[in-house]
Amino acid sequence: MNPKNGDEVIEEKLRKKEYLLDVSRRKRIKKSEDYDVFDEVFNKSTLMTVYSMLNKGFIKDFDGTIAAGKESKIFYARGPHNEELAVKIYLVTNREFRKSMIRYINGDPRFSDIPKKSQELINLWAKKEFNNLQSLKEAGLRVPIPHRLEENVLVMEFIGRNGVRANLLKETNLDFKEYENFYQKTLDFMVKAVKRANLVHGDLGEYNIMVFNDELVFFDVSQAVSIEHPMAGQLFKRDFENINRFFSRKGVKTIELKDFIESIGGLDTDVRQWLLF
Repeated sequence: MNPKNGDEVIEEKLRKKEYLLDVSRRKRIKKSEDYDVFDEVFNKSTLMTVYSMLNKGFIKDFDGTIAAGKESKIFYARGPHNEELAVKIYLVTNREFRKSMIRYINGDPRFSDIPKKSQELINLWAKKEFNNLQSLKEAGLRVPIPHRLEENVLVMEFIGRNGVRANLLKETNLDFKEYENFYQKTLDFMVKAVKRANLVHGDLGEYNIMVFNDELVFFDVSQAVSIEHPMAGQLFKRDFENINRFFSRKGVKTIELKDFIESIGGLDTDVRQWLLF
């Protein structure tokens, strides 16, 4: 019998659920939720990417699931200086979600080619979120700080304290004045995202905004598109309607879309027309 080569040995270990515990013993990855996480998230490529980050010292402790969705799962981790981190792992998804991703990529001038292979498309989607976070941060907007991206694994700032994530805007119970203030800050985010970062969030709402240390933190920006994207105006309008719907339920007096866009100074005429589309 021929001895197995190194790749064959690694692949065999990765097929076994015990491998997660093996990595846990050696690299302090703690068992997350249950073994179903392994099956859904940690395919060979992803597990080796996480293992690479651990070996390089970008993350040291890797703990349980913070959030889970069809697109990704987010895990709690610690960095080399014991700082709290969130590790977002993008999943190879079904055909319908693949079509959805392509809609947000196709027409964005920042991306010329759409990969044919699912894993390459997921990696591009992860890169898109990393770039969007960087652009928004550089524009002075409060988003989770992106630290590192490798393949489909994004390491970013954890929004919360001692492993407990901050409340979503949806989960808050504030007084009227606070909601009124947060409404204006959310509109301000939309304006600055367009004017400074040339981006439209594309899925803005009470589920994608956190309240931490009395300020709003805007997250989940993988779908955010350039203002030159064909759907930019449509997405901007949808974001605006979502925000108005939430805050109006809290008793806040909201404004009309046309009045809001006309109040934004310094916009290029074409951009103003796109947003009004």
